[in-house]
Amino acid sequence: MKILKAWICILSVKCQTEEILEAPPNPSTTVFPDTKAPNATVEIHLNETSVGQIPFLPSVTESQSSTSTVSSFITDLITNNETSLEAETMDISVTMAPTTKVIGVNSTDFPDTAVLEKILNATGTNLTDLLDLNLTEVISGLSINETLETTTFEPTTTTTTTTTTTIYRNCEEHPEEEHPCSFQKRGGGAVVADCSIKQLKQIPCDVGNVTRLVLGNNYIKNIYLGEFDNLENLKEIELDNNGVEFIGKMAFRNMQKLEKLSIKQSHIATIRNDFHYGLESLSHITYNFGGIQNIESGAFNGLNNLKELYMKENEIRSLPENLFASTPNLIGIDIQMNQISSFENSTFLNLKTMTHLLLGDNLIEEIPEYSFRDLGSLQELYLQNNRLKNITRLNLIGLESIKKIYLQGNNIQSISLDAFEGMNNLEVLDLSANNFTILHGEWFLPKLRIFKISGNHWDCGCDASSFKYKLEDASFRKRFEMITDDPMLNCTIPEQMKGQIFNNMEIEKFPPEGKECKAPSSVWGNSPIRVNRKSNLELKCEITDGFPIPLYNWTTPSKGSFITNGNILQVNNTKDNDAGQYGCRAINIAGVATQFFSVTISYECGKYDELGNIIALDEDCSEESGSTGDDSYGQANTSATAVRINMFLFIYMLISILL
Repeated sequence: MKILKAWICILSVKCQTEEILEAPPNPSTTVFPDTKAPNATVEIHLNETSVGQIPFLPSVTESQSSTSTVSSFITDLITNNETSLEAETMDISVTMAPTTKVIGVNSTDFPDTAVLEKILNATGTNLTDLLDLNLTEVISGLSINETLETTTFEPTTTTTTTTTTTIYRNCEEHPEEEHPCSFQKRGGGAVVADCSIKQLKQIPCDVGNVTRLVLGNNYIKNIYLGEFDNLENLKEIELDNNGVEFIGKMAFRNMQKLEKLSIKQSHIATIRNDFHYGLESLSHITYNFGGIQNIESGAFNGLNNLKELYMKENEIRSLPENLFASTPNLIGIDIQMNQISSFENSTFLNLKTMTHLLLGDNLIEEIPEYSFRDLGSLQELYLQNNRLKNITRLNLIGLESIKKIYLQGNNIQSISLDAFEGMNNLEVLDLSANNFTILHGEWFLPKLRIFKISGNHWDCGCDASSFKYKLEDASFRKRFEMITDDPMLNCTIPEQMKGQIFNNMEIEKFPPEGKECKAPSSVWGNSPIRVNRKSNLELKCEITDGFPIPLYNWTTPSKGSFITNGNILQVNNTKDNDAGQYGCRAINIAGVATQFFSVTISYECGKYDELGNIIALDEDCSEESGSTGDDSYGQANTSATAVRINMFLFIYMLISILL
């Protein structure tokens, strides 16, 4: 049974006065001021939603009252559209000011069609739906209890009361032989009415004394006050996949025994704070896969027996403060896959029995400090696939009983050393697919058996020293490699350590506790070095500072690059291709320093000018000049070379003279 509820308030009746009324008018007649300044309007409210204001177009008469006019208007409105009406007590009142001339006003010429359209729009109904209901019962009379108070005021003072009428749309009746629902008795006196997939647009009547009502996969868009009034024994109701758009205030008022309410795939935008009025026994709520965007503070007030709340895959954007303050027996909340970007540090207060909190796949950027301080019984916390950046102890404080924490798929860049302090029951910790770079031995709590850390970027620099020394403990290393999904820790930073395996790095590369890292310092410039062919070249890298002691990576023009344990590079029996640029890179986990050398290879018996150009041969050159071959080879080689050079110099000088 659908119920249309409208409040019709006569507002804004204002006039100038010169004389004070001394006695109230006849209670059967509502009075208005002089029609020369009427300014009277009627405002229509439906389910607390303003439909609009209708102007009074008064014609002066002393025989008709506005009471009869309002009554006639409502009756005509309902009668013309074949909608059932059940009248409640209506308190009618008028805003009045003292006046010199009291006359009646007859309100006529109302735009009935336009008003009806506004009412239907406000309730999510349309005229076609109403006509399809085949409701022909019309109650033409309204019971109106008129109250009018008048007293003596100053000329600027007014008296205000309100007018309220409740309109009901009854449930859809069916002949017994054509009833859309099937009924089944179960053990313990339970009776199930299955009304699913019946193309219903309203809650059907005559479902009897059932304990479970299934209304899934129909077209029930709106639910109004009174539609469940005859279902006092109902314990479960399912309204899934109806596209429910509107639930009226106190629609469930007489369902004190209802334990489970399921409205999946709805189009409800807001869970109002009057949504669950009268559902004192409710223990399970399911609003999954809908369009809910907002939850009003107090939406779950009075639900002291609520144990499980499911609001997965909606469009919820935030969670207000003290949202669950009146639901102390909640044990599980699933609000995953919404658009929640924030919640308050009081949102989860008073949930001392809750064991499961699912907030994954949202847009949460920060956990307010002390948010979980009342969740001492929580065992599983899901915060995966959000936008968290930092985790500290104050973000998670209060989770003494926690067993599983899922934080994978965030953008976590730092986790404090004491973030998980006191969680001695923690068994599963998933930190995979984030952006933090450092592990701490303090995270390996006594009962931890699954520790997922893959998909992060490991820092093998100075900040990793503490964990590196922790891995030197053989028993700890064995446990670490057993419970983690990335035991080798491939280094990604600093650049000089990229590609190394953290577990395999020598402990000497890391400073012991109490000592600080220091990067080596570069030597600027390019040091020139000249050596003869077939001699020995020795280069000394002057970068000797830095802690831990750096390794030296040399680059050469002919032999590529290689690492030396010390800061000296030696090249024996030099050749022409050993000439060129040499580089020394001193590397430790704190940084990199460089020094460069420019090496020239000279002829064994050549004479050179200050620019390094050969100008002559040393005739006195002997085999000791650098030859490593036998005496005859070295001397013959030297003589032949001298002849060639002298010939070259003679030709060069001759050409210069001729030119």
